[in-house]
Amino acid sequence: MSFSERYDPEEFRQNGHRLVDQLADYLLRLRQHSDEEKVLNYRSPDDSYRLMNELLDAPNQPDVTSLFEPFLRETIRMHHPAYLGHQTSVVAPLAALSELVGSVLDPGMGVFEQGNLGVVLERIITERLAALAGWPEGASGFLTSGGTLGNLTALLCARQVMAGGDVWKNGNGQQQLAFMASEQSHYSFDRAVRSMGLGENGLIKVPVDQHYRMKPEALEQCLREAQKRGTKVLGVVASSCTTATGSYDPIGPIADFCEANKLWLHVDGAHGACVLFSKKHRHLLAGIERADSFIVDFHKMLMTPKLVTALVFRNGQHSFETFAQKASYLWEQDEEQEWYNLGKRTYELTKSFMSIRVYALWKAYGPAVFEENVDRLYSLAQ
Repeated sequence: MSFSERYDPEEFRQNGHRLVDQLADYLLRLRQHSDEEKVLNYRSPDDSYRLMNELLDAPNQPDVTSLFEPFLRETIRMHHPAYLGHQTSVVAPLAALSELVGSVLDPGMGVFEQGNLGVVLERIITERLAALAGWPEGASGFLTSGGTLGNLTALLCARQVMAGGDVWKNGNGQQQLAFMASEQSHYSFDRAVRSMGLGENGLIKVPVDQHYRMKPEALEQCLREAQKRGTKVLGVVASSCTTATGSYDPIGPIADFCEANKLWLHVDGAHGACVLFSKKHRHLLAGIERADSFIVDFHKMLMTPKLVTALVFRNGQHSFETFAQKASYLWEQDEEQEWYNLGKRTYELTKSFMSIRVYALWKAYGPAVFEENVDRLYSLAQ
């Protein structure tokens, strides 16, 4: 096969038809739930390592169905009716097809001239999430690759806004900076503050109640003790919900504390902010309208492939303060707040066309499809 034939549209058409047929047959077998189809045909890590080496060393296999068959056989089957766990979506087939479209087009999302429609969609999606949260006009954000990066970016923004100086330019200075989060908060927050140069004292753990929710009444003491140590607390993270127990921190009382002490309030809604779409479960996020930022993962309970995380700011202008950095080879006006050049606001520059995955489901089925899935999953858990 010549090099140009690898890009042949007819070859792609034929392979595409065969691959979709193979995947549809795979999904149909799982739906029939026969005893022969296990959730996982387990191999040890060492056996899997040997298998993949053998496959790579075997003669080249251009046949598309044979090429991917080992993955259909060996990979965990999230569409299996008996599958349970690991906290990520069972991907809707339409969302998977949208990722194929996004991968063929493969525009970068860092600058508008590459990302155009995808960049615009990121603004629209985050504005609509902000509206669901009850935030005013001017709230906005963008999409990023996973909750860990979304939370890190939110804390970076909070530090830049709340620290009292240009931390991005001049560093953290001599004073210890810190954030507060519950004892049950996601491990990524500890990594985030350490990555920000705040060290192990950069995260203050707040006690939880018998339901593993943050105790708002403990915040005051935690703050005073930190101040006695010379620590400047910048904000509080509310978990909505915790990864281990599914507990929602009480955002309203936490917001009272943050407003009284002029602290940033970030809501880690990677798992649980999906209830913004649910009339039945929306009450779990009571008070989110008073937060300064939140994230939600579409790949957790909203049916998209990994990774699609929305990071939203109540004051959309704050997102421009996170990374004050010149990159004249990308844009002519370094100091302009160009919402359409996402590289000015995001940790990532070359970013996948993730917004098309959300668009496909939202446009084809309406936001009601998200509500239906959230209500179904919460009902199963209860």
